[in-house]
Amino acid sequence: MLTAITFIVLTYLFAAIPFGLLATTIFGGDVELRTAGSGNIGATNVARVTSWKVASPVLLLDITKGYIPTFFATNFWHFSDSSAQGFVAVVALTAFLGHCFSIFLGFSGGKGVATGAGALLAITPLAATLGCLVWGVLLALTGRSSVAALSATASMLIFTNWLSPAHLPVVGVIACGIALRHATNIRRLMKGEERTIIQPMRWGQQTKLTATDLLSQRPDGSEAD
Repeated sequence: MLTAITFIVLTYLFAAIPFGLLATTIFGGDVELRTAGSGNIGATNVARVTSWKVASPVLLLDITKGYIPTFFATNFWHFSDSSAQGFVAVVALTAFLGHCFSIFLGFSGGKGVATGAGALLAITPLAATLGCLVWGVLLALTGRSSVAALSATASMLIFTNWLSPAHLPVVGVIACGIALRHATNIRRLMKGEERTIIQPMRWGQQTKLTATDLLSQRPDGSEAD
């Protein structure tokens, strides 16, 4: 019988798997993800130093780190109503912390946006989906992952308060964690030094990119090796 504590430990170990580092080790040639680009192990830095063809699976895997454990905690554990909500929150936060502070990387890691989003998709699907849409739109318009992530995180608080206020505490904690993990990005944004990870959308652009073109591009629009 799987106990709650064992499940939380397994959640942490699963979330601590550095999929971005594994992907670039296998498919990134000589790239060392922790010293290239921003040094972050998340999907956006994978895109920055390789291409979106490599980064897209990493993004999906990082989302599953948060979604799968939280989904199981939400649907397959039987507690009283108050205990169940607390357990789900602990699992979601454990997944977020596992990604950000991986035991496999000396307790360093990514910024938790995708993993946090995955956990929140299991807890409050509609609010999280709307937050993801905000992320996608702002990433396309600005090309800056930090702008998209921080704005989507702020919007998640609004959407959750509107659609599922009972879950606002756990969303608020994850939002604070994401903001803290983006402290250096916020400083760069204030100085106008934050880099893009994709080319921002240009209205009236004559050349239309296919999905294959986008996946094979680096942030500057050049073809990945």
